Amino acid sequence: MILKRLVGILFVIAAIAGIIFSLLGLIGIWRYRAVVTQTVLNNLALSDQALGTTQQVLTIAGQVVQATTTDIASMQATTQAV
Repeated sequence: MILKRLVGILFVIAAIAGIIFSLLGLIGIWRYRAVVTQTVLNNLALSDQALGTTQQVLTIAGQVVQATTTDIASMQATTQAV
């Protein structure tokens, strides 16, 4: 009977400690919310810049492919004319 009471009291103490740790964790997260938010925004801005640069590179590559296709067609026509 005493053992059951002791185990019950230990469970209650563990539950209270868990609640306190959870509340401290929530407070800690709330304190660092601004830092985490700013870091995420900076990473998203960097990703946006990378995607913009990739789009520019792909546009230039497409123009190069078109120019090359035109040059090859011109060379083919010249070769056939010769």
